Amino acid sequence: MPVFSLGGKDVHVDAWHTWWPLSVVYKQQGVEVTVNPERHWWCLWLCQTTDNVDVIDCAADLISTFAANSGIASKCGDCGDLVLRSAATVGFSAPWLYDRADFSGGIEFDGSRLEFKGSLHY
Repeated sequence: MPVFSLGGKDVHVDAWHTWWPLSVVYKQQGVEVTVNPERHWWCLWLCQTTDNVDVIDCAADLISTFAANSGIASKCGDCGDLVLRSAATVGFSAPWLYDRADFSGGIEFDGSRLEFKGSLHY
């Protein structure tokens, strides 16, 4: 998981996918962007809080070895996290389509825009 230090904030970019057991019949993949994520002991480290920024935007090219590549993009305002999702694959034990995501994006806060770019493997 790449972590970018942008303007005093840690921006975490991680691979996202549908959770089990739903992923047995319904699969989506994507990219999750979070700003200063923090997990808490009182919820057994399952819940997470983030710092809100003015804008988060991100675009990703999902690369596959046996299917057509796909592009996804999304943007949110006054938020602390953003999840980009691919189109869904439906079918019992269908394969995961994508091997890699090449992403680029940025965050805006206090009137300035800071950008990040990288690659993730699923």
